[in-house]
Amino acid sequence: MSALCLGLGVDHRVAAHWIELGWLKGVRRQTEREHDLWFFSERAIRLMVKRHPNEIDPRRADWLWLVDILCGGLGPLAED
Repeated sequence: MSALCLGLGVDHRVAAHWIELGWLKGVRRQTEREHDLWFFSERAIRLMVKRHPNEIDPRRADWLWLVDILCGGLGPLAED
């Protein structure tokens, strides 16, 4: 979840709220690591952003990461 929050520029409470609302689908991992309990697929992140774009503040999000997620790995860092 920490990587997701960093990429989208949101606090973990915001991401947890999206999960509660069913906007963001994730898989809870069986791990002891405190801040790494969730796994979110690129597809799940892409669907959340596409369905709720106004929830993302473009000034706070990691623009290149977000473009890469939205383009399905075909973002600005992908090779031709």
